[in-house]
Amino acid sequence: MTVPADSLLGVLDRLVADYPEFAAVRPRCSYLIDGVAVHGDLAEIEVQDGARVDVLPPFAGG
Repeated sequence: MTVPADSLLGVLDRLVADYPEFAAVRPRCSYLIDGVAVHGDLAEIEVQDGARVDVLPPFAGG
């Protein structure tokens, strides 16, 4: 889906607005922007126009 946002927090807030059930797992997810893992304050992580954001749900295994 295409989401207008300038930060990862903005992208995730939009996902919660469209898919409220996502809010339950959101704190346990990991995120990639253009294939690179990101960490830290989600409001400070920039998302450029055209960037791909991958949401990785919690999973176990090895």
